[in-house]
Amino acid sequence: MQGVLHRSKGIYSSRTMDGATKFMCQYASNLYLRKGVAFLTNLASAAKKQSLGRAGLLGLAECIASAACGVKIHCENEVESSKCAPFDLMQVPSATPNSFHCSKADLLAVLRFIIESSKQHFNHNYRLRVCEKVLDAAASVVHTFDVSLEILLHFISAVPREFTDFGGSLRAKVRNWLCACDDKHCTSNCCCTLVKLLKSLCDFPRNFLGLHGSVSVSINYDDEELDAWELEAIRWARVVFLVIKEDHHLDPILTVNLLSLPAKYECLTFHL
Repeated sequence: MQGVLHRSKGIYSSRTMDGATKFMCQYASNLYLRKGVAFLTNLASAAKKQSLGRAGLLGLAECIASAACGVKIHCENEVESSKCAPFDLMQVPSATPNSFHCSKADLLAVLRFIIESSKQHFNHNYRLRVCEKVLDAAASVVHTFDVSLEILLHFISAVPREFTDFGGSLRAKVRNWLCACDDKHCTSNCCCTLVKLLKSLCDFPRNFLGLHGSVSVSINYDDEELDAWELEAIRWARVVFLVIKEDHHLDPILTVNLLSLPAKYECLTFHL
């Protein structure tokens, strides 16, 4: 990156970097959401294609966040314009909703790679800055239910726990993103997303177990499979305790009737 590079407490900045972020925001503000997400995915993929140093990775994260903000601005303007536009003039998306969800899942995958890449640098403030910008980008264009819960759990798991556990610098940011409502007409106190997310989290363990094995035969699991289950449970529990705000939010999870699980789990055998 050209220009004079300044560093303060692990954070890099330069006039070139500032100019790049402003340009990205302005450019992306002219993109529809679908094209914007594709642009962000390609931009973030540079982290996989190029060998980036500390300044380069942070600069990329800054540009991605700024571009995502531009896409969000365009979407908000489109919402306002659509309120006054005749029905026959409203744009109809050409791609299917499922393909769009896949593109957002791809975006989260490359953003997750950037977070993982930042972990090789030991400066706390640097890692915090990269994660903060990546989360800003995700929150700008991806709603909680735009992707599957499993993908969401994997993405959140990449963020260092020191930033999201109780007292962490990014805990509130992550919670606000996960619980944000995508209905532009809802009030700031709307809790419909939280209710839906809690239900999805409550159903997840049973749905996850239901994906494995056959009802009619005994099931064998090895160490690797058990380890994978453990990691999945840790990811799930982490998000559960991120989003709950009241004690009663845990009631549906703590009162799950284990007898309602599929009968096949009565004959599990484990290879330890």
